[in-house]
Amino acid sequence: EYIYYQSGVRKAQSGNNNGAIADFNKAIELRPGYADAYSGRGNAKRGAGNFAGAIIDFNKAIEINASEPDYYFNRGMAKDDSKDFNGAILDCSKAIELSPKDADFYFSRGISYVSLQDPNSALQDFNRAISLKDSEPEYFYARGVVLSDVGRSKEALRDFSLAIFMDPSNDKY
Repeated sequence: EYIYYQSGVRKAQSGNNNGAIADFNKAIELRPGYADAYSGRGNAKRGAGNFAGAIIDFNKAIEINASEPDYYFNRGMAKDDSKDFNGAILDCSKAIELSPKDADFYFSRGISYVSLQDPNSALQDFNRAISLKDSEPEYFYARGVVLSDVGRSKEALRDFSLAIFMDPSNDKY
């Protein structure tokens, strides 16, 4: 089953989500309690735009192993994709509870707060993400957008400048 799992991971990374799903299906068929295979299939389904199917797979992975923060995080991202921002925040919060030093969890929760038009909570999460991992230009850019939205232009300009300095080839900045 591990060979199918690894093949699924490689296919998903290369954008072949349908091939990845087939490989994860085979891994699950051979080992029905394979939580990572459910999570992998969920990520492939999410990549294919099947957010509801992804959430079902992440639910199964969590049912098998409720102590893995990435399963909650991944489910939260699928919920965010399907516009369930409150659900995304709850899942990211659970991931943070299980792994409080993972900057991506705070960043992603901050993005969901932005979607809910809660700039104060978003800024708290972006600040925490940056304090944990200050080498990620996307974190500074996202914080800069929120700072700009709340009228803190000088701070926003500083964050935008940092993002550009860290990743000058990114046209988004």
